[in-house]
Amino acid sequence: LVDEDHQNVLFKFAYTIYLAGNYTESIPSMRSFLQNFPESDLAPETRYLLSESYLKLNDPKAALKETLELLSSEVSKINTSPGTWLYWKKRTGNRLANQFYQEGNYMDALAIYRAMTDISNEPTWTWPVFYQIGLCYEKLGMKPKAIEAYKIIADDKNHLSEAELNDPTLSSILEMA
Repeated sequence: LVDEDHQNVLFKFAYTIYLAGNYTESIPSMRSFLQNFPESDLAPETRYLLSESYLKLNDPKAALKETLELLSSEVSKINTSPGTWLYWKKRTGNRLANQFYQEGNYMDALAIYRAMTDISNEPTWTWPVFYQIGLCYEKLGMKPKAIEAYKIIADDKNHLSEAELNDPTLSSILEMA
């Protein structure tokens, strides 16, 4: 098979095992895929599925490791799709960080939220992330650090246009911060 067909077959094989609910067996298939095609446009989705598999196997530390690996990955090939990688980074990071936060695992949620700050410079992305960072610090009893996170949002408002400041989501986050 040519590389594109080979990677599609390997990914779909691993994904089928995952969909069948056999998470223990899907993990080696996903790892094999990532080893052979680390910069494929299917690699970020594979990391997401690995993270989900570990969560379903009650191994949050391994899920955290996979998520942080995805969030820190740099795509160097010209033929990859940055939009695909960005989508899966955001989805994976949000999914796990929010779950950790809801479960009271504020340290691991904080680790993911901090890694998510580098994904995009858009206020519609960074402000909610910094707000969640502030909430994590509050829950951890680290009020000065929480204030620093909220101050990033407050200071950033000076760089926004009037239209952006009138965005209901952004104005709500600014008010809460």
